[in-house]
Amino acid sequence: MYNHKEQTYKIFYDDKEKKDFMKYYFWHIGDGYFIDALNNFKDKSGFGIECVGILFRDDFDEWEEYRCKEDEVSLIKDYPAAEEDTMGYLSFKDFYNCLIDHSKEYIKKYPEHEEEVCKLLREIKVSLDINT
Repeated sequence: MYNHKEQTYKIFYDDKEKKDFMKYYFWHIGDGYFIDALNNFKDKSGFGIECVGILFRDDFDEWEEYRCKEDEVSLIKDYPAAEEDTMGYLSFKDFYNCLIDHSKEYIKKYPEHEEEVCKLLREIKVSLDINT
């Protein structure tokens, strides 16, 4: 991810804002990219479309000020998706729980993809070292 030295982000910390971001993220990428996103997440690789994305630590350059920690993801919404560039951070565990919730909704609409989605979720759980 390129972050010009003058680029600044408004950081959001509120759990509701994080939950709202995740809802917006999955709406924004649409059902057509849901499985693509999961495939990236299993490799701890970010995924986004245009000005909305979820990034992992290795998606950033080492010098980047807003780089997330080893055990979290960055939730990024840039203008024009937001009035100002915003970023939040979500622990792997909370991120994984959000993926579970959104996967349930996806599977309701596309039951034929249940096996693939469940397999990807298992791989993500291992990759993120989630022990629940």
